[in-house]
Amino acid sequence: MTTIERVAVAVAHTDLGRHPTVARCARIWARGALSEWRVCASVVPDVELVVSEYVSNALLHARGSIRAELALLRDGRRLLVAVHDSGPCADAAARPGREHHGRGLQITGALALHSGRETTPDRSRAWATLAIPA
Repeated sequence: MTTIERVAVAVAHTDLGRHPTVARCARIWARGALSEWRVCASVVPDVELVVSEYVSNALLHARGSIRAELALLRDGRRLLVAVHDSGPCADAAARPGREHHGRGLQITGALALHSGRETTPDRSRAWATLAIPA
């Protein structure tokens, strides 16, 4: 049992691959999981935005596989959104046009109760917890 499974009543994950429509696929997947869990519809757009931003960042700045995860935490009042990738590209900081990026994480951070990023040489994980309205 993973750490997430110990603190959640429901967990969903998907391996997304790497293709131009990966963020759209992640939003559709997240919407489906939240619907299946009967989560309050008003939180769905926020979850879609967070998962889409994290997946887009993984596609732009990392290499290898992308995996998304949602968890409905045991208190029934919070969701965990996480995206795992195979770590940063060596040239991520050198990409042109970076001055026009970076606002998405500020927005997702504003939507989240808590958020963060964990990075090792061979993987990274962006995560956020979002409140479910009563």
